[in-house]
Amino acid sequence: MAIGSKTCPEGGKENPIIVFLLNLTGLGLGYLRLRQRRRWLFHLAITAGLLAAAFWANTCRAPLLWASILGLWWLWMAFDGRRLARRQIKDAPGRPLLIPSLQVATAAGTRSAAGIGRQETRPQAHC
Repeated sequence: MAIGSKTCPEGGKENPIIVFLLNLTGLGLGYLRLRQRRRWLFHLAITAGLLAAAFWANTCRAPLLWASILGLWWLWMAFDGRRLARRQIKDAPGRPLLIPSLQVATAAGTRSAAGIGRQETRPQAHC
């Protein structure tokens, strides 16, 4: 990578968009890229706890609720990672990520709602 490219870390500074996308995976990989191991472990534990709670709370009775909870948590991690990366780069130009992230959330919600609609036509499983 070139020294002047935005994806190459310069003096420990990371590209906020890369950190945003890495945290959007739900694993908190952007925190690892920012060398924030405690924050990564904390967020990974909460994600695992939410997934375990969803499993034990019989998710099939309210899948949209749990999908929304997990989706909002993942969006929070993505924006938090972006905020941390932007702190490292004080002179970075502002890039509004609210619109693209809302588009991703809407598309994911629409897709999950369509999947739930298709499941209602099938015989219900005994949960």
